[in-house]
Amino acid sequence: MSERLSGTNNKAGEYWSERVRTGSHQENLIGLALSGGGIRSATFCLGVLQRLKELDLLRRIDYLSTVSGGGYIGSWLVGNIHRTQYWTDPNSSWARSIDHLRRHSKYLAPNSGIMSADTWVIWATWIRNALLVQLTTIACLATGLATVLAGKLVFDWFSNSLQPQVFAAILIWLGVWVSLNLLDLKIPLPFTGGRTNKGMVLLAWFVSFLSAAHQWKRAVVFGKQHVAYSDILKTPWDPWIAGAFVLAIAALALASVWPSEGTPDLNRLVVALISTAATIGTMHLLGSGVAYLFRDWIEGSQTWQTYGGWYAYVFGPPLMLLSGTLSIAVFIGMIGRSSRDRLQEWWTRFGAWIGMYGTIYLAVSIVAVFAPIAVNAVKDDWKSVQWASIAAWIGSTIAALKAGASSRTQGTGGGPSPHLEWIARAGDSSLLPARLCCAPRFCVRCWPR
Repeated sequence: MSERLSGTNNKAGEYWSERVRTGSHQENLIGLALSGGGIRSATFCLGVLQRLKELDLLRRIDYLSTVSGGGYIGSWLVGNIHRTQYWTDPNSSWARSIDHLRRHSKYLAPNSGIMSADTWVIWATWIRNALLVQLTTIACLATGLATVLAGKLVFDWFSNSLQPQVFAAILIWLGVWVSLNLLDLKIPLPFTGGRTNKGMVLLAWFVSFLSAAHQWKRAVVFGKQHVAYSDILKTPWDPWIAGAFVLAIAALALASVWPSEGTPDLNRLVVALISTAATIGTMHLLGSGVAYLFRDWIEGSQTWQTYGGWYAYVFGPPLMLLSGTLSIAVFIGMIGRSSRDRLQEWWTRFGAWIGMYGTIYLAVSIVAVFAPIAVNAVKDDWKSVQWASIAAWIGSTIAALKAGASSRTQGTGGGPSPHLEWIARAGDSSLLPARLCCAPRFCVRCWPR
């Protein structure tokens, strides 16, 4: 490599000259990489480029690859090559250009000072971008929270008007679809981008939403009768919905015990039957508990009676998801060794996923429903709320900077940590240098590692 680059070897020198003239001998192509690290990297790379020029090696470079601080000085080099003839010649002088580079190292604001237009432009642009990103964030939050509040109308409609036959059909279809995927017959849903597991989790959440609405409907009936938990436990669910749950769980149990080859023996079928019964029993116990909790809200104070539907909407779906997670734990325990190890692991992760979705829904719905009430409660101490808002804004900006500085973000959405990517990109437009250029010391994508 060194001989080809330096040309001390006559044959290598001939290859290089012929490559320049004809483009042949592609095996002799030379590349130079300039690493990142802010202004320090740019300064170091400048010295390397100067030495390569003095040794008459710089003009023999075919490709240049740069990043961050190396990109700054690499852009300077390429720009001069395009503007100046013989820039890479050993006898060319870089003194004037380097002097200009040093005098304008503050390239975002070459002329600083309170009366400098550069300084005012910097701050005006930053304020503009910060204002825009805050307005965009507020609009997105408002839209999301309004959507959550509108979901209460859907919840009420489900609890009052949804036909049990429709709910039963959804349950049976979900059970059969998941069972077929457990048998390695991959059938993704259109809105999941081919990600089958994501579709299963979303549908599980939807079923929990419907189940919570159904339990609220049962609680309204029980609330007028002042029944105890044992009475609720003895009262069966709607026969259509109960039968659909039995069929869906039975299909899942059969798919879980189905061997990789052949058909299941009698022992596996018995295990599937017992697992179905145990899971259905657990779901009935927990679902009746949710209905009993709803009934207490209906029979409580006037506030609970007035806003009980909102509490059921906020806490009902997560409680039903939690019931489903516990039922899955019972299901896995009953299936035991009769199921393949891969499926046991899948069921465990599935339970974790629906638990996570339940937590996210609970957090968002609590903010949407109860945050306005909390703000109204502290209106007499509004100054504290204002300072808390300012602190939250500063904290979100710092979080975006730290996320952008992390080695787990790439700025393109493809990093190993999607959550950090989202935080970094959410705060990216509030950073002036990220909009003007790739400033090594400031840009959220090029923060020194």
